Parts: sequence; structure tokens; C-alpha cells
Amino acid sequence: MNSRLRLSTRYGINTVAAVALVILIIGIAEAFSYRHNWRKDFTANKRHSLSEQSLNVLRDLKEKIKITTFIQKGDPSYEGLKQLLDLYMRESKMLDVNIVDPDLNPNLANQYDIRRHRPPVAFLEGEKGRETLTTLDEEQLTNALIKVTRGKKKIVYFLTGHGEKALDDNEENGLGIVKKLLEDKNYEPRPLMLMRAEKIPDDCATLVVAGPQKDLLAAELDSIQQYVKAGGRVFFLVDPETAPALKPFLENYGIVLGNDVVIDRLSRLFAGDYFTPLLTAYSEHPITKNMQVAAFFPLARSVSTREAQGAHATWLAKSGEGSWAETDLAGLRQNKAAFDAGKDLPGPVTLAAVSELEPVEKKTEESGEPAAGAVVAFGDSDFMTNGRVNLQANADLFMNAIYWLGREETLIAIPPKQTKFSPIVLTPSDAKMLFFLPVIVLPGIVLFVGIYVFLKRSRHP
Repeated sequence: MNSRLRLSTRYGINTVAAVALVILIIGIAEAFSYRHNWRKDFTANKRHSLSEQSLNVLRDLKEKIKITTFIQKGDPSYEGLKQLLDLYMRESKMLDVNIVDPDLNPNLANQYDIRRHRPPVAFLEGEKGRETLTTLDEEQLTNALIKVTRGKKKIVYFLTGHGEKALDDNEENGLGIVKKLLEDKNYEPRPLMLMRAEKIPDDCATLVVAGPQKDLLAAELDSIQQYVKAGGRVFFLVDPETAPALKPFLENYGIVLGNDVVIDRLSRLFAGDYFTPLLTAYSEHPITKNMQVAAFFPLARSVSTREAQGAHATWLAKSGEGSWAETDLAGLRQNKAAFDAGKDLPGPVTLAAVSELEPVEKKTEESGEPAAGAVVAFGDSDFMTNGRVNLQANADLFMNAIYWLGREETLIAIPPKQTKFSPIVLTPSDAKMLFFLPVIVLPGIVLFVGIYVFLKRSRHP
């Protein structure tokens, strides 16, 4: 009897010790995971991770930003918004985030006067500005952070007077969407009639020449040349057979516009035509080094590079192997196109290039370093129009050039993505398997094992 008691006591002590050890291990693991949090996003489009652009903006924060978000706890979007804000807070200690239920804290809701905005609504406050958001997703949050931290808007002038594409044109061939993209990133796009101005304005961060159909005047070209020489930045988008005076002008910077039209057979596979080359190769220049998706350039000309005094030109983007630059423009008008090894330029064909000048004594406002003039040239302007800018990487390529020319390389990255709904479509056999396996098979196995153990113990008590 005593031996059985001692054995029972020993078993009890062992059980208590085992339970205590398990609790201790769980506690240590919990403490370790709290201090050393690790996450891994296995979703196809990284829907539970911030984009590279958002991460760059957060890492570049140099001042405290207060984010006050009003949303009822019963709102269907509450958990998703909370998770998004948690992702932002993980990446920067400069964020002070407060999620408020307006029904539980009416005094604070009245202070922010949220009656003018239907929750959910967020207020971002920094030393340089304040933004109100009624659409709470990653793209809008990151854009708002850019605005409240930058404060002063950068002005991007778009040249007019030569048949260029218009900012206020919301039709298919206008730039209404580009205007909105720029405004979202705290740029202020303005038209500029240079032929009526003495010079390019001093507040010009970047001058864009978007598809001129006629030549610029000699005085205008001289103004642009002086602007670049003084550290200014210009973005030329020149279509085939337009503005011939720009060809010798750009050659001064080592950029050569081809008298041709680029043909690409590969584009036919993507519901395009032979006159819409795909940009599939990108250089390691900051404008294009993060580009991972092809861009479409409908009706484009080649843009090659050469040596130039006081400037260094390099390619940015090229078409594929199956493309070429067709020089027989008369034949193209008759829908005749065939590669001529003696005349045409074989692919890959360069369609975008950049030229950087030596720095001048003038200092940049951003870094205080000597300002260096720069010219970016694309052999097409149609890719940025309302009907095409949202195709593949077209918008990213245009905006990356704007960021670099505006000396804001922090923004050159993969932008915030849209949440992709990916439903699981089950076949009838998959649906049956999904029912039988967890509902019948697995419980049946557990039941069978239980009966087997019970019968075995009852036979051998």
C-alpha cells in the first residue's frame, strides 16, 4: 500500500513538474517573441506588407507625425485599418497613432469637427502641415505623409504653345490623370507659355516638354539651355516626326533622337500592335533600377546616346530583341515595314535616355550640395496620356523620372499597391474532398483510435 502511495506521489510530482516546465517554456517563448517580433508575408502581392515607397518615406521621417483616426469599433474596416496602422508604426518611431471611437470619445471628435466627415476619417499633423483623409488605404496614407513632411509644394511647369498635351484635358489624349498623380505627391503642375516669359521661373523644380508638335522658338531653346546650365532639370517627351529643332538641341547633351519609328512584333502578343514597343530592359540608373514591369510606348522613336562635352548621357530603357527602328517612314504610311539591315537600327532599341551635367556653384535646396543640370528624353509622349498612363508600368516610369529630376530619389520605388481580391474557386471534386476530409475522415480516425484503445484496455485491465 505504501509503495503504491509513493508511486502515486511520484507520478503526481512528475506531472506537476512537467506542467510547470511547459508553462515556463511557453512563458519564455512568449517573452522572446514579444521582444523579437518576426513576420513573414507569404501572399502573392504582399498585401500584408508595406510597399518600398512607403518604407522609404517612413525611414526618411525626421519629425514627429501625429495620426488621429476616428472609426467605430463595429465598422467592418476597423481591423484592417488597425493592422495597416500597426505596419506603419513598426517601421517608424516618429509616428504617434491614436485610433478613436467617436461614439466613446465625443469630446475629441468635436475638437476635430468630424461632423464634416463621415468616419472613418484620419487627421495627420506635422510641423509643416496637416492633412485630412477620408480614404484610408496605404496609398493615401503615404501620400499624406509626403505632404505633411514636405510642406512646400514643388512646382512642375509644362511647356505650352507648340501643340503639347494639356494638363486640364480629361479626354483620352490629355494629361488629367498625370496632373492628379503629381498633386497626390505634393507637386503643383502649372502650364508655362515660355514664349511670353523672359525666362523659366526661379521656382521651377522641373520643366516638362510633353509632345510638342511644332518647333520651339530659338529664344525658348536658349532659355532652356541657360536654365539647364544653371542646374535646372528638363523632361522632354518627343514623338516621331515632330519638333525637328529639338534633335540638334538634345545632341548638345549627348542624346540623339532617331528619325524613325520603333517596330516591335512582341507587342502583338499583349493585344497591342507593331507600333507599340514594350520596354522590357531597364538600366541601373536611379530612375529605372527598381522597374520590374514592362511599359508601353505607342508610336515611339529611338533615343540613343553619344559623347558630349560637359555632359554624361546614358540609356534608361530599351525594347526587346524582336524590335527595330524603322527608317522608311514613307513605307510605314503605306503599312509597309520590314527590317533593312543596312538602314534600320536592330533591337534592342533605346527609347529613353538621361544626360547629367557637371555641378555648378548653385546649391540645391534639398541637400545643400552643388546643383547639377539634367535632361531626360523619352521617344514618346502618348504613353502618359489618360488612355494609356495606367497601362502596366507607364505611370511608374513617368513618376520616377519626375522624382529624380525633382531631386527626390526617396520616392523612386515600387509604389503602394491595390489590395487584390483572390477568391479560391473549387471544383466539385475539391468541394467534396473539403467536406469529407475534415468532417468525416479525420473525426472517423479519431473515433476509431478511441474505440480501439478502449477495447484494448478493457481486455487487459
